Amino acid sequence: MTNGHPSPADLDRPRPVPAPPGAADDGLADRTVAQVRARLAELDGLETADHVAVFDAVHRELADVLGRLDRDPEPGGPGGKR
Repeated sequence: MTNGHPSPADLDRPRPVPAPPGAADDGLADRTVAQVRARLAELDGLETADHVAVFDAVHRELADVLGRLDRDPEPGGPGGKR
């Protein structure tokens, strides 16, 4: 991190979306959306050239979470047990 902003190397790195202690993946989609929105809000403080790395990392995070939800749907969610 430099000058309060992530370094270019940090921008391209997906950030894990941890589950709270004691929870499996309950609320994974909601946590992911909140985290992605926060990352996109950071774009204002970055050089325009660094935006692509953030978009790529966010895309990988969203694809990973969607893949996990497809394999193991959240209870009560679309495709999940009710």
